[in-house]
Amino acid sequence: MAEYVRQNGPRPAAEAIGTTIQLLDILAYAHGEDAVHRDVKPENVILRNGDPQQPALVDFGLGFLAHDESDGPETHAGQEIGNRFLRLPEFVAGSTNKRDPRSDVTLCLGILLFLLTGRYPRTLSDDTGKPPHARDEDRIALKALINCDVWALLDVFDRGFEPSINARWQSAEELKKALTNVRLGRDAVPDIVSDEAAVQRVKELMVRHDEVRIGRINAILTRVGQLMRAAQEAAVNELSPHYISSTSGPMIDMPNKKVTAMLGLTKATDWSVHFHPRLEAVLQSDDIVLRATSPEQRILHRYSVEQLEEDDAGLEHLKSYLLRGVAETLSK
Repeated sequence: MAEYVRQNGPRPAAEAIGTTIQLLDILAYAHGEDAVHRDVKPENVILRNGDPQQPALVDFGLGFLAHDESDGPETHAGQEIGNRFLRLPEFVAGSTNKRDPRSDVTLCLGILLFLLTGRYPRTLSDDTGKPPHARDEDRIALKALINCDVWALLDVFDRGFEPSINARWQSAEELKKALTNVRLGRDAVPDIVSDEAAVQRVKELMVRHDEVRIGRINAILTRVGQLMRAAQEAAVNELSPHYISSTSGPMIDMPNKKVTAMLGLTKATDWSVHFHPRLEAVLQSDDIVLRATSPEQRILHRYSVEQLEEDDAGLEHLKSYLLRGVAETLSK
């Protein structure tokens, strides 16, 4: 594929989307067999008979087969994988999420951008914070596309190149459906007749994207607050009837993507005996960092957003911290 694009230049939208959909079908089958490629790039896509509508995905050298731990190279948390085509945050050294099929889906979207622009996406965010499709040369190439609903296509890229893997397209089938809904042909060109209309359309899209992003963050922080209260209630139940709860918060701080609270435990017969730590839980990329800020600075736990659906996500660590704090106040 890389040589094909070098020789023939960026591809028309219909061809590029068609090729990408074929690759997504291949990935959907592989993921259904619990196989993750992890090295999807133009050099690993062969066009059978030189036909862009007959791509084949090769070189599973970095691949992982979930039901066969011996299959493929063993990847440790401290090891970085990936390539110069598109470096994903979940592939960096220290990440424990290097075997996620959603990474393949993101790389496949990078293939689409390469077909349309002839340029490698490289990273999800450059030095100025721009995603691949918003960089100057790529944006110019995409805006020059004809017979394609460019606005809808940019919408697909907006979600697909989010830094957080949980905010991207979640499966090959989901991305395929989104691409199938991008209108092609003469009637697909958005009916925009003035610069003012174009600016208004961009503003509308930005508002919608912000609403989705803010809604997701709010849902995560709300769930974190619920877990913090549940941990306090669990600690009180352990000490009942000798201790009661005294609480301020949790309060959601959207600009800083965190939840703050004072989750106190007070002795029922003597209110001067209490443990009232100030706590915060901060959303950092795909992780929740739970820490005490008073009476001491201390990280209590770090867990992934995906673990929020688990009833004990961070709860036991916080409950244990509260119980230890009460014990220390009594020993003084």
